[in-house]
Amino acid sequence: MSGSARVKPLVASGPARPTAAAAGSARVTALVAAGFALVAGAGIGLAAIAGFGAAPGGVGAVLTLAVASGLGWAAAPLVRAAHAAARGTAPPTVGPAESATRADSVTRAERAGPAGSAEKPEGATGPATSTPDLAERAPAKVPRSHRRPSLASPVRTAVVAGAVVLLGLVCWLHPGEPGRVLFGLARATVGLVVYALPLVPLLALVPTGPRTPVAWVALWRDRKALALGLSAARLVRDAVLGRAAGLVLATVAVLHLLRGRPGLEDSAYQLAGGLLGIVTATPLSGLLSPAGAFGVLVAVVASVATVTAGRLYRPLGRYPALAVLVLLVLAPLGAGGVSNRVGYRHFLGADGDRVVVIAGLSPHHRHETYDAGVGLADLPGPLHPVLRKGFPVADRDDGARVAAALADPAKAATDGFPDGGLTLRTGECFSFVGGTSNFRYTVPCNGEHTGEVFYVGRLPFARDPGAEVRTAAARGACEKAYGGYLGAPYGTSYLPIEPPVVRRDEAAPHRRDLVACLFAALGPWPLKGTRTVATLQQPLDWSPGPGCAVEAGLRFTAAQPAQVCVAPGRAVTAAGTAPIVIDAEFQPVGRGAGSGRVGVACVGADAASGYYATVGGDGVLTLVKRQGSAQASLGAAGKARSSPSPQTAVTQVQLTCRPEGTGVQVVASAGKGREITLTDAQGITTISPRLVVESVEAPVTAAVTLFTARVV
Repeated sequence: MSGSARVKPLVASGPARPTAAAAGSARVTALVAAGFALVAGAGIGLAAIAGFGAAPGGVGAVLTLAVASGLGWAAAPLVRAAHAAARGTAPPTVGPAESATRADSVTRAERAGPAGSAEKPEGATGPATSTPDLAERAPAKVPRSHRRPSLASPVRTAVVAGAVVLLGLVCWLHPGEPGRVLFGLARATVGLVVYALPLVPLLALVPTGPRTPVAWVALWRDRKALALGLSAARLVRDAVLGRAAGLVLATVAVLHLLRGRPGLEDSAYQLAGGLLGIVTATPLSGLLSPAGAFGVLVAVVASVATVTAGRLYRPLGRYPALAVLVLLVLAPLGAGGVSNRVGYRHFLGADGDRVVVIAGLSPHHRHETYDAGVGLADLPGPLHPVLRKGFPVADRDDGARVAAALADPAKAATDGFPDGGLTLRTGECFSFVGGTSNFRYTVPCNGEHTGEVFYVGRLPFARDPGAEVRTAAARGACEKAYGGYLGAPYGTSYLPIEPPVVRRDEAAPHRRDLVACLFAALGPWPLKGTRTVATLQQPLDWSPGPGCAVEAGLRFTAAQPAQVCVAPGRAVTAAGTAPIVIDAEFQPVGRGAGSGRVGVACVGADAASGYYATVGGDGVLTLVKRQGSAQASLGAAGKARSSPSPQTAVTQVQLTCRPEGTGVQVVASAGKGREITLTDAQGITTISPRLVVESVEAPVTAAVTLFTARVV
């Protein structure tokens, strides 16, 4: 062979054997992945035992462990690097994610020339040499150093201290309007973790080792999007599994998860993990179940804690590093566990037909509910809408107390209601100075008066629930006290309630509002215990149906032939199942009314179906049951042409309707010799009183001089 001949490069035949370092790296990766799966499994068990969430099913558990193992595989290079830093040796090759950068380096070397061949110099007698492959080049060994490195440079320490002070001002003191705005933004982003943000910069003092730059050049020069993606993924991996960002992210997600994953309603997310918690914990728990998500987050926390402790081993020593490891694991998990049990607001709300005290972040976010010992039916109607929405109370005991007081206003009754120079007391009557002023003065109830006080008490709220709830509670207290004072339950009587008078009592504990409930006067007599359902004097919408009319002084007209008119009409909806007795008196209607009839009726809520007791032009009392368009005669009493006729005489009619189960006992009377008594087994049991005028062949106008109805 001539001296100028070139020696071919040495090429190994057959597959290359894995080196001992690669085999050790694979073992470490497998151990880390198994450790992640074990930690995630322990997290699932902890969540199930502590009640954080139900354990996932078989498929969910397998998926959770698979996700945890994948995170362990990704975190293995960081764990190996942290272990090497703790031992004071050079970190080994950090795994498959870095292969893209190496491959890119090899590609550039190949373009530069055949790096695997060497040219034998002229006159050289030794064998030709070859350059080892770049991928097989072993890392240089660095001897251990027994000198303890410093934790951070003075510059880094100063920057961290400044960040801690700045975040402390914003998150703990939030001075001025800028501080409040920044605090609001931070709280919306990370929720309650905002109060721990000033401590996060301290993790920047932890040595992090060299950073591998992102291969941006691979995208625009070599057009290797895969290399760029792998580099970006490596940065995300480093941040989530080995740095402070991962600890903050996991803490936010754990907090949001353990506080019930609230959404955007009522800004409840700010009392959990904020917007960051919504976008992390919510989809993760949806994929893996709440317990599975908790297990994965525990593995992330353990990864960051392990890597951080490894990097602090040499600067701080064994036991301080171990303390950091324990602290970084227990702090977020302990904070999440405590937040799962405490720190909730309390609301009074409704669950089905029960009143409940809600422990949660908002009325619609329910962590736990407690029965308040009161049924929704026990509370007046005005309170039902506000209970469906929920309103704040101080705590669980306060919620039960408020519910009991709303169900029984007598528990919150008080002696008097200061009103200018007057103190309004239950059972007293009053008038206004000059008749139109707002200054009231007390007068005897058996004389002329304007109104009557039937309840004085305090609203039971220790915490202000808002104007809507206060108004509903005042109205509800008046409706509940109504029946106890009048003797006829609210809703069965036509007697209206005046708007409650509410006033803040500054001298009372918690400045609880005083409320006074009033009746408008119906005459020179007190209303207490009268069981009044209807009277002629009460302010009422007497409007009857089409073709019927009511004039001033209560002149009641059926203007069309063959027409039945009742007053009041559908505008009055009060009805009940309590037995009532109705008395009415009509002036003569005149002979021009022909066979027209006058009387009273017990009708249902439709102001049509019910029992009609009327006296006709022949003087006969008839009792008729109407139901829809159907009509059935139930009886008649009196002698035709011999009994007093409403055309020429004053007509008095009395009707008693007494619901009993599904039947109704009916007693009608129009004077001596005209009485009807019967029981309708399939009766109309929800009733209210009405006046009746019925025309036959000619219009009828009747002047009403008496109309009363009361509960018997």
